Amino acid sequence: MATSPLSKRRRCGVAPRTISDVDGDESSMLGATPLHLSINDADDDGARTRQCLLAEGVEVDARDKKGRTALLWAVLLGAHGSARELLERGASLKAATDENNWTCLHQATQLDDADMVDLLIQHGARVTARDSTDGRTPMHIALSKPCPAHEIVLKLARGGGANMVLMDEFKATALHLAAGNGHTAVVEALCQAGADIEALDSRKETPLHLAATSGQTTTVEALCQLGAEIEARDEVS
Repeated sequence: MATSPLSKRRRCGVAPRTISDVDGDESSMLGATPLHLSINDADDDGARTRQCLLAEGVEVDARDKKGRTALLWAVLLGAHGSARELLERGASLKAATDENNWTCLHQATQLDDADMVDLLIQHGARVTARDSTDGRTPMHIALSKPCPAHEIVLKLARGGGANMVLMDEFKATALHLAAGNGHTAVVEALCQAGADIEALDSRKETPLHLAATSGQTTTVEALCQLGAEIEARDEVS
């Protein structure tokens, strides 16, 4: 997966200041409303402008040329104060999606922004929302990373239930996906949070089946120590 300009800047400790910093593209500013342009937690003038616009009844869910609302800008910029203010003023989480139907929660998860994930879930963000490309949920995004952020995985699990079913073709749980990808620490954390270690996907496979099939020896050992049934049989064996 290509590294985005935003990811590079954040790794270097540089916070994005504008949406063009996020996209690496000046055309990102096209169609922006004054409310969009006021999104910047580090700028007191921006905060005053935003408060004035909101007080005057500006359209809070207006979109830029890429279909993004001010709330989605706030998430992409990591502007927690701006995001909170917009949500409290009635900004729609449903309207705040991009061209691939990535929600604010997808974006915050991709950016490893645990505080934003927490804020969005508190305001009713749908943990099971799917994108329009391959049906991935925020949990899919979190667990597809080489080193998943445990804090975010647990926040998503609590927001949707530790045993929530990921709406993919196999109806797997988060524990299935973590086990199959060899994320042992995440597996342990999910089990401690109450995930069902014997949960079955649509093929009647448990997390232990997936860990074993994909050769995740350390994860297999962890699941066995956690009490997984070693004699469980799937539907295809």
